[in-house]
Amino acid sequence: KIAGRVEVREDLGDGGLKPADGIVLAEDHLELQDVTLRGLDLRYARLSSLRLVDVSIEDCRLDEAVCWDWRAWGLTVTRTTFCNADLRDSALGIWSDGTFSSFQSVDFSGADLRSLRFTRSTFTRCTFDESRLDGGEFTDCVFSECAFVGALSDMIFRGGRLDRVSFAGAQMRYVGFSGVGLASVELPAD
Repeated sequence: KIAGRVEVREDLGDGGLKPADGIVLAEDHLELQDVTLRGLDLRYARLSSLRLVDVSIEDCRLDEAVCWDWRAWGLTVTRTTFCNADLRDSALGIWSDGTFSSFQSVDFSGADLRSLRFTRSTFTRCTFDESRLDGGEFTDCVFSECAFVGALSDMIFRGGRLDRVSFAGAQMRYVGFSGVGLASVELPAD
């Protein structure tokens, strides 16, 4: 049930504005489809229950934002920070119709990512410094040049690939790797 519409105006670059399509406010969530969020400062925002379909998030700050229960299909996130954001119980990497979610140069430092689910997503140059990943699952995901620092527990990497990924600064407890090669992975010394 559509509860209303959100009017967002898109900058035309010449000082003019036009209404942006693809934003619908449903009764229990906000749905964004085929839109790009670029250069937004959304620190401390309360953005629970977003539905993101073929959405790009570029050069945004979502530090300290409350982002519970997000669902994303075909999400692309580039040069964005989620430092100390709360993304609990979200599914940001839902694979659908051959479309994958990708994260490039994203900083998840201090973010609460408990029970987060990713399927067939790619992560390039992403940072997980002191992130809470308890109960997280990465299924058939590809990680390249990423770093995990701090306590990691009760999570699993199932399938996919880990290429030049560092866990050197991590304290790992009940972290599983199933069907994932560790040849180019830097594990903690202990």
